[in-house]
Amino acid sequence: MAYKIKIWLCLVQLQVLMVNAIPRHGSYVMDIDDQFDSVRGDNPYLVEFYAPWCGHCKKLEPEYEKVGAKLDGTGIYIAKADATLMTRLAEKYKIKGFPTILYIQKDRIVTFRGERTAEDISRFAIRCRSAPISPLYNIGGLRDRLNKQTQDSLFVYVGDQHHHVYNEYREVANNFSVEIDFYHADQSAMKEELPASAKLPLVFVYKDGRRYQFNPLQDSSLTDWVNEERFIAIQPAKGALYYDLLELDKMLVIIVAQENSKDRLVAKHSKRAVDGAKYISLDRNLRQFQFVVMTSPQTVSSIVLGAVPVPYAIAFHPKTHIYYELQKPVQEMDTADWIDFITGIITEKSQGLGGKSYFRHLQRALYGFATSTLELWSESRVLFIVVVVIPMFVICLVIYTLCCISWGEESDEMEDISDAGEDEGEDEGEDEGEADEDEQLPDTQFDEKSGHLKTE
Repeated sequence: MAYKIKIWLCLVQLQVLMVNAIPRHGSYVMDIDDQFDSVRGDNPYLVEFYAPWCGHCKKLEPEYEKVGAKLDGTGIYIAKADATLMTRLAEKYKIKGFPTILYIQKDRIVTFRGERTAEDISRFAIRCRSAPISPLYNIGGLRDRLNKQTQDSLFVYVGDQHHHVYNEYREVANNFSVEIDFYHADQSAMKEELPASAKLPLVFVYKDGRRYQFNPLQDSSLTDWVNEERFIAIQPAKGALYYDLLELDKMLVIIVAQENSKDRLVAKHSKRAVDGAKYISLDRNLRQFQFVVMTSPQTVSSIVLGAVPVPYAIAFHPKTHIYYELQKPVQEMDTADWIDFITGIITEKSQGLGGKSYFRHLQRALYGFATSTLELWSESRVLFIVVVVIPMFVICLVIYTLCCISWGEESDEMEDISDAGEDEGEDEGEDEGEADEDEQLPDTQFDEKSGHLKTE
């Protein structure tokens, strides 16, 4: 009997261990309050600031739970805070939109700006905790990294780490290391990549299967050069990266493509559209153009102020808001067509649309209001009623009330004026009657005997 009890207890303990080993929903994400700064110490935290009514926050919730599972055991604490309740904490970290994800450690605060997927958020947190510059010990390590990073740029500094160029390189790495990899190596590690007469230090960028070198005589500064060269030939516009592209003084050739679409025809045409632009996008003589790929047509729709199909492409200049449309479907564009399109823009033979006129600003405002309203309606009907319907009803009621009050007062004034006019008319009539009576001539009669008029 005792033997059976022991077996039963062992089975119960095993079942408890198995249950505890299964990740539970929310078990990796902690809730924090306004006392967060007093208890976090020097530990690294990944914090999501959210609002209960935010539709994007609700979409992020399952992905953020996956982040907690991925980073479990790395020493990075995963947390979230309701910004509508923890207002002091939200004000301190200057939260202006939802959801906002911050990496917080000591005095360092980094905002996540990528796509809201578990993979991208996890990589962001790991990059934030890692050193901004990694060492390269041999050329083999560089080639391994280049084989793994086919969609990103990679920067390498070769030379003495006490040189002033390295100081600037380190500052640039601190700003961009969350998105891009930075390495340093000595001359012996990179001897196969360097010419015999190379003068150190040197800075290279590897991207699009090619290598480019920083030239201090031609390029304005290392910071500006890195900021420009960090984008590959056809740059996927993920997350807030599109806003970085807008800061470039370049013509953006935006291609809306969904190569992973479930619609096979859309996926096929999207791949053909991107492949058709690859050759011309690698032309270094056209550095005033930056090719961009987007999966959603919303940004392009806001530029042309209308719905666009997928795939689609336009050329757009962020400074002037002028855009150019293709003369044929983008999936049918070959290299010669792209050259003609780019040449037409450079020579100003192509007609630009859009601009910054007051009428165009009004059109953008109306289109933005309409699209935002429809998006709010599709995400939350209750929030739409609270944010749009009720305020519009109140405004209409106020306008109606003001109009009625104004009209009523005007009618009363008109009645007063008409009454006063009638009274004044009656008074004038009485006065005129009296005057007529006073001024009435005396009666006269003709006397037949005397032949004269007699006055009575």
